[in-house]
Parts: sequence; structure tokens; C-alpha cells
Amino acid sequence: MGDSIAALMPLWLAALLGGVVGALIGSFIGAALVRMPEGRSVVHGRSACDSCGAPLGPGELVPLLSFALLRGHCRHCGAAIDPWQTAAEAGGALVGAAA
Repeated sequence: MGDSIAALMPLWLAALLGGVVGALIGSFIGAALVRMPEGRSVVHGRSACDSCGAPLGPGELVPLLSFALLRGHCRHCGAAIDPWQTAAEAGGALVGAAA
């Protein structure tokens, strides 16, 4: 009765879920690393390309997967996605999976 949910699921599934949650948290941290030094809000407003300002759709906001599918560039203007964003997402995914 005192078993936790994590103890009841297979280790690979716990690592996968931890990785997904970690990547989402890392994505937020990456956005903060890019936006805060520029005086932009991390909480308010829609996510947009740092170069052209085009708003990003839901398919462009999936951590790591969107970067891979878009080959690291904005689909609107072709500008490179900031490497801090991807590093933060990957780092978050690794920490989440390990936890």
C-alpha cells in the first residue's frame, strides 16, 4: 500500500517519463537563458523565432524533436536556433532520465 508509482512501473518507462519532463523543464530554462539577458519576458507572450519574430506553432515547440525535424533552423526565415536552447533541453532530459 505504501508503494510509490515509480516503484510499480518498469525502469525504462520511469526513465523515459523523467526524460520527457526534464526536457520540458530544460526548454523553459533555455528560453530563460536566451530571453532574460535581452529583457524579454519568459512567462508572458508567445514563443517566437529570435531572428524573425514569427510565432512558433505547437509542432515547433516539442523539445529536441522539433530541433531535429527542423534541422536546427527556423522554418520561417531559416535562421539557426540558439544552441543554448537545445543544450538546455538535452541537459534537462538527461537529468530527468537519470533521476
